[in-house]
Amino acid sequence: MKNIILSICITICISCKNNTSSKDSFNNQILGEWVLVKGLGVSFNVCPKLIFKNEGKGNVIKPSGEIVDFTYTLDLKNKVNFSFKKDEEYFIEDKFNYEYHVDESFEKLVLKTEIEGNEYSLSRKKKNLTTGTLEK
Repeated sequence: MKNIILSICITICISCKNNTSSKDSFNNQILGEWVLVKGLGVSFNVCPKLIFKNEGKGNVIKPSGEIVDFTYTLDLKNKVNFSFKKDEEYFIEDKFNYEYHVDESFEKLVLKTEIEGNEYSLSRKKKNLTTGTLEK
């Protein structure tokens, strides 16, 4: 009887652990530090950084060192919404469609508005999904 109960408990635990939505999966992929390499068609010489944190919070670190706080929400339709304090807005808009790409050595995140050409490209070294650390 104990074996049956133990088997059921293990099965439930495994099932719950694997029950993550694609939104949670994407959120885990974007967590961490990104470099903003291109915005609105302009490549940056000194790149701002975006840091996505847990619970929908983050920061923009401008080249000057100034920190701008933001919150973000994701939905399952490949959309991300940013919220900045009124006097600290950073992007031209707050709502974006996102694309996430991985190649051999880099992860890329592209944020696009509804207006053609209004997009931001972010990049970082590829993260090892097993350890959570950047690959060398």
